[in-house]
Amino acid sequence: MDDSELGKLLERVKDASSDETTSVEDVLEALGHRSFGPVLFIVGLFALSPIGAIPGASLISAALIVLVAMQLVWGAGYIWLPNRLCAVEVKSSKIANAVDWLHGPLGYLSLIARPRFKRAFADPMPRLVAVATILLAAAMVPLAVVPGGVAPVAALVMLIGLAFVARDGALLAAALVLSVVALVVTFYVLT
Repeated sequence: MDDSELGKLLERVKDASSDETTSVEDVLEALGHRSFGPVLFIVGLFALSPIGAIPGASLISAALIVLVAMQLVWGAGYIWLPNRLCAVEVKSSKIANAVDWLHGPLGYLSLIARPRFKRAFADPMPRLVAVATILLAAAMVPLAVVPGGVAPVAALVMLIGLAFVARDGALLAAALVLSVVALVVTFYVLT
């Protein structure tokens, strides 16, 4: 069993899948106030994957990123998603298999993302990062017409999500700096 923050979160997801099927709502409840990071990571991964290249997929990703990040700006303790999305169910055995498989790559992620500089998660830093995340999501809209244009922004959203999951303040600060650079470059290129 992995004792890292990432490993603990994965085990909470696995424990939430006790019935035959597990809904998105079950997973969010299991993660509690720690659900913001995993959701940002997953949505960023979705936008970065080949699925994100489907027309309109990056716009859906951007909308979900804004939805989640706005809740961080407002200081919400728990993530809210639309009922239709929360009701989506997956076989619990698939979740258990995915969690077991993820423990392999988790070892590599734990090398770069580990709990440090936890003061970075005190206000106002998470809110500043959330604002930067919203701006990154807004940048996805014009970048969606450029083949592969969303990839750097999606990678930054994943990095921000990973920093929240691992409670890594150094990674969070680096993601914030890289986000500002990416936004300046995007603005310069698009104008």
